[in-house]
Amino acid sequence: MKSIEELIEDYIDQVLTEEDQLIFDDLLERDPNFKRELELRLELHKLLARRLDPNNDELRFSIQEAENSYKKEGKKDTIILPLIKWFIPVIAAASLIFVGRFFYYTQFPSIELPEMTSETVRGNQNLTNDHYEKAVVYFNNKEYKNSSIHLKKLVDSIPTNVVYNYYYGLSLLGEQNYGEALGFLLVIGDGTSVFANEANYYAAAAYFKLEDMVNAQARINKIQETSKVYKKGQELLRKIE
Repeated sequence: MKSIEELIEDYIDQVLTEEDQLIFDDLLERDPNFKRELELRLELHKLLARRLDPNNDELRFSIQEAENSYKKEGKKDTIILPLIKWFIPVIAAASLIFVGRFFYYTQFPSIELPEMTSETVRGNQNLTNDHYEKAVVYFNNKEYKNSSIHLKKLVDSIPTNVVYNYYYGLSLLGEQNYGEALGFLLVIGDGTSVFANEANYYAAAAYFKLEDMVNAQARINKIQETSKVYKKGQELLRKIE
């Protein structure tokens, strides 16, 4: 006869034989401890399914290692405590992978935005210059939420201005609004302006943060070797590969 743990695992994996199903149903009906253990195991499985990628080979290997380690110690048909004992290393392994992936993609490498330069701009000189100069101050102080407010007004007023669009994309990147930032950086990166190479580098960085390594690499490959961001692009490429 299979152990309680094996019955529950086979039930979750939907591989119970007819004979085991009868035993399982009988235990579920007459043994409240068995029912509690089943509920706990199901809840933990749901938790892992919600938090982690089920196709993660590293996760599956770590969980299997934790399970094998527990089984080598010798399991007994007791309730609750063995389950918790088994799941502690499982959850620990899963959590380490999750935290490691989160830290890698969100914290490294850091995105160092360039300084926004002050200059005379076209359009309604008073209003336009006011928004631009305020954006410069906020942007260079890394107050990107505030700089985005003024840059958006400039983009809305003159949608074709590459300078406004470029710095607005960078400001959104500084806010960690990667998806919206890409909407501006990609257009500039595909163009012929002096900001094209830089836009492609920062677009690659945004894709990196979004864990889209295919598009990140594609953007890096568009950076010209003569560009001042070429070396930084190659450093990012090594992280991807």
